[in-house]
Amino acid sequence: MRPEYAGNTIVAGGEGSYYNKYELKSIDNITGLPMFSKNRFLLPNADPSTYTKRLIHSNKTLYFAQTNGEILFKDNKEEGVLVKLDAAVRDIASDENNCCLYAACENGKLYKINKIKRSVQEIYSSSVSLWALAFNKEKNLLVFCDRKRKIYFLNMNTQELKEMDQSFGVIKRIKWIDQNRILYSRGGVLVRFNFSTGKSEDLCAVDNTIEDFCWDKERKYLIFISYTRNIYLAEYTNGVVLHEQGGAIDYLKGCCFIDTLEGASKGDFIVYGRDGVLQYNRINDERIISGNYLY
Repeated sequence: MRPEYAGNTIVAGGEGSYYNKYELKSIDNITGLPMFSKNRFLLPNADPSTYTKRLIHSNKTLYFAQTNGEILFKDNKEEGVLVKLDAAVRDIASDENNCCLYAACENGKLYKINKIKRSVQEIYSSSVSLWALAFNKEKNLLVFCDRKRKIYFLNMNTQELKEMDQSFGVIKRIKWIDQNRILYSRGGVLVRFNFSTGKSEDLCAVDNTIEDFCWDKERKYLIFISYTRNIYLAEYTNGVVLHEQGGAIDYLKGCCFIDTLEGASKGDFIVYGRDGVLQYNRINDERIISGNYLY
């Protein structure tokens, strides 16, 4: 499950045939905490046997990547199945300039999907499952990884493919932090890599697999979560861990800063698991303060 938000609304999907929409209504006068309303909606072409693996928001449209191979969409006018792929979709990214999506799948295939024509083009194939991807719109560069610890950079202008082999650790997430650098989790290590120079830097390490990570809008802090259901707070620049604590009862799968919401604190973020329930948290005095579950 992965939330996306725009304006004062957070959208989250998980197991089952529904998604949740949370709207920030007010800030509590006493606690200073944001107060949300919640509404539940059926997914387009709802199927209770599958679930949302990734969810993204692009050009006022929501896209839901499903484990049954479907990519669903919903905008203000229309909803339905954008395409049906041959395997579970592990991750998706949007290229707004060229009106397309990229999808990494369990069958080792990477697809380019035209949003308007709803056509599908296979642009890479492997015998190993692809687990994560991210798109760099400034360089028109796609980065993706497989479950056998390899990272690939695909130039969408020239089709040139560069490969980087990792010696250990399963890669669960990749994100561009600027037009030259990516941040990715390699097992229990958070790594920063500069594509232009070819230099990598291990920022921090924990005892178990890092499932996801995020940073605040001022790039002061990193939040990352592990398979052991722990939440970690670290300095963005050097990766020094400032605080850690136990997270939710469900296995944590993602985290997201919500500090751009109107009225939210600079250190507000959420964590979430497969159950579709968001847990609100705040950074205060460089410590993680856990708040309410957004049921």
